[in-house]
Amino acid sequence: VGKGLASVAGHEIEPALINLALPVRMPTGPIDQMGYWPSYSHILELARGGYLQWLADGRKDPNVQIGFVFLFFYGLERRVLHDFRQDKETVNRELPDILAEVKRLLSIYGDSSGSFYGYANSFLDIIVTVGARDRIYRLPAPSTGKYKTLTLRHKAALGQIAVDGMALPIEWAYSWLANDERVFLRTPAKRCPEEFKKLFSTYYAEKFGEGMKLPVNKTKLKTLYRPASASFGYSHVELGDANLPDITVIEGPLNKLREIAERATEQLDTYSRI
Repeated sequence: VGKGLASVAGHEIEPALINLALPVRMPTGPIDQMGYWPSYSHILELARGGYLQWLADGRKDPNVQIGFVFLFFYGLERRVLHDFRQDKETVNRELPDILAEVKRLLSIYGDSSGSFYGYANSFLDIIVTVGARDRIYRLPAPSTGKYKTLTLRHKAALGQIAVDGMALPIEWAYSWLANDERVFLRTPAKRCPEEFKKLFSTYYAEKFGEGMKLPVNKTKLKTLYRPASASFGYSHVELGDANLPDITVIEGPLNKLREIAERATEQLDTYSRI
């Protein structure tokens, strides 16, 4: 809240900034949809009133336009990606609350907006990865998302496993396979996901015991995030040097997982014919 906070890129006013000097009108009916990349300073008086009302009511009305949710989300992005560099200790303490709030917003607005679903999940991934106080592969592996994508959490965990000389746990192997956009599972695996996962886990343990060992390749992992907020200048934000290999750029380990997945799929197909 204020008048003069510049965007992170420094070109304009911070989009999430609530300037109390700007006029506000409280809406009595529907509000025209705001444009892409809204800014509190540039939206109409009615939209400002609607946004402030949504904030005051607890940010939970499922019927508001998604632009309100993004305006608030922009502030969370700035707090974690920009303010963190200046006050790491304070923001670190806030991360659990920010994590919980983004999950809550996703539970309300994630199904109705694919755009918010994508940005919010990427942001959650960043918070968990950057804020992890233990090796990431010791945390639960990400579940299969609505859209297949290999997250920074996946890549960081795989890099840590390789560097530490650890075996790739079954749950992380399956999460890699299920979320990698380069993997196309056949119909039996899609129709019977739980049965497929059990067969995959059985065959994986049969082949690798405690888990497959991953090589330490030379390509380094880039820790990049593309913010939803225009405050960052419409470009990726680099989160620092992870000093980890990017295992996902080599085909060998993924091909081994594909082979096990194919075996599990063929077994499922056999069961369906009996």
